[in-house]
Amino acid sequence: MKKILFLLCLLNVYSIGYSQDADFKRRANDAFTEITEGKLSLHFINALTGNPIQGATVTIEGIGIGETDFKGSVKFEPTEQNIIYKIFFEHPKYITSAGEIEVMAGTLFLNRFSISPLMEINNLRIVVDWADKPADLDANFVKTGGYHISYRTKKVSDDGEAQLDRDDRDGNGPETITVFKTNHYDKYHYYIEDFTNRSKSKSKDLSKSRAIVRVYGEGRLMMSVQIDRNAGRGNHWDVFEIVNGQIQVINQVN
Repeated sequence: MKKILFLLCLLNVYSIGYSQDADFKRRANDAFTEITEGKLSLHFINALTGNPIQGATVTIEGIGIGETDFKGSVKFEPTEQNIIYKIFFEHPKYITSAGEIEVMAGTLFLNRFSISPLMEINNLRIVVDWADKPADLDANFVKTGGYHISYRTKKVSDDGEAQLDRDDRDGNGPETITVFKTNHYDKYHYYIEDFTNRSKSKSKDLSKSRAIVRVYGEGRLMMSVQIDRNAGRGNHWDVFEIVNGQIQVINQVN
């Protein structure tokens, strides 16, 4: 009953002028599919453009294999509730990736995956996805004693070593930074700021954002860092550092 009421509310919002919101449409369609077909939807997005990825092969362990449609989506029917499924993504123009989806009480914890197009083997691409709120999370990549890449500082470093590819200010992401060169003896720091709640140091919205950072490099998905949903208050998320050429995960909200 709650799901039906939720769907009716979504349809009502459509009628009062929000039909141009692509993310809203996606959520409404997902809810409709879940109610009418008993299936959940996964969405795969180009990390550079935010556009859907069509024609990718997606394998869900224990479920089967599907192909993304023109909306970058695949549907599946979970066999169990409160379970984590492993997924595998393949497309000739994108980096082959693996990940997990968490099904809780019949719904997905987060169902969007931003995938990096193929790139040079020595490049890094750092991508953050999150839920609807906060609307504006800002990715920051800092070279100690050097540049600071973010939407509000500099979008391209003076030496051309790094750039902000995509900024997102209305929720979900992706927000993407590409690093073309790192030096072994330099130190780098990647963190997220909750710009929406920048004046609210005790906000819990960031820790509840379901944010996940994916780092692509060496022709693969190198690592994923999921924000701790119980991290508590704070509008600053220290995600990782690169020290002596090695990525060191921090994953702290403050």
